[in-house]
Amino acid sequence: MSDPLESTIPLYPQTPSEPATTQQINITTALNDSGNLVFMINNQSAQVDYNAPPLLLAASGNTSYPSDPQWNIYDFGSATSIRVVLRNFFPTVHPMHLHGHNPWILTEGLEN
Repeated sequence: MSDPLESTIPLYPQTPSEPATTQQINITTALNDSGNLVFMINNQSAQVDYNAPPLLLAASGNTSYPSDPQWNIYDFGSATSIRVVLRNFFPTVHPMHLHGHNPWILTEGLEN
């Protein structure tokens, strides 16, 4: 288990720049047509095609997927800094990870 955020001391302290944009992401759950619980990102479940992952599509020149909400992909253009506000409405923690980014965790906890 990770140390509490308030007791963590960074090895190389840095201050993040002001973001060019802020994206709020709400994590919720719903029952699908089969009655199974699925996670939702901004009221959209992911429809994953493991035979055509987004990075493979992009490498082949197909960049049509960001405008399709079922991919849950956010295109921030050439922004060098963005702020993502994750709001988890599920009663337990929901882990996540990022690829190819340098994130700063600015705050965590229960929202009032």
